[in-house]
Amino acid sequence: TVQHISRLKEFCQKEPVSLAVVASLDADASVCDVIKEAGIKGIWNFSGKEFSPEGIKCRNVMFGDSLMLLMYDIGVSDEDM
Repeated sequence: TVQHISRLKEFCQKEPVSLAVVASLDADASVCDVIKEAGIKGIWNFSGKEFSPEGIKCRNVMFGDSLMLLMYDIGVSDEDM
């Protein structure tokens, strides 16, 4: 279920949630505090910023890095692009 961060704590009181996905380019490290306070144990972060919150697991996904790795995996060179 997609929820705005302002409704997260209320939603988590009603539903079991173990993972939050951060996809807003406007997100900053304070979003990690809100997620942790809601009792969520993990963050999958697509904001383009690197978060390292204490007491909660976080995986930061950088689209540029992922795209570069994918292009390498399929054998596309800079000249092909």
